[in-house]
Amino acid sequence: MFHVSLLKPYFGTLEVPSEPIEIAGEPEYEVEAILGHRSKSRGQYQFLIKWKGYPSHEATWEPEEHLENAAEILNTYKA
Repeated sequence: MFHVSLLKPYFGTLEVPSEPIEIAGEPEYEVEAILGHRSKSRGQYQFLIKWKGYPSHEATWEPEEHLENAAEILNTYKA
């Protein structure tokens, strides 16, 4: 519980989620940015993905193999 005086109005913009595109019969979402990475077992990495059209709080951790169609952004992040 919290006191109502702690609430503040939201003045930001609402992002409209983009529709997935279809590649090889599978829905795919566009990567806007890679926000970070973490190491998992056996030297595999996961990347924190900011999806285009979605707010930052909906970013998800994805393994590198899920980013094969975002090679340019991934290579830029790794550099």
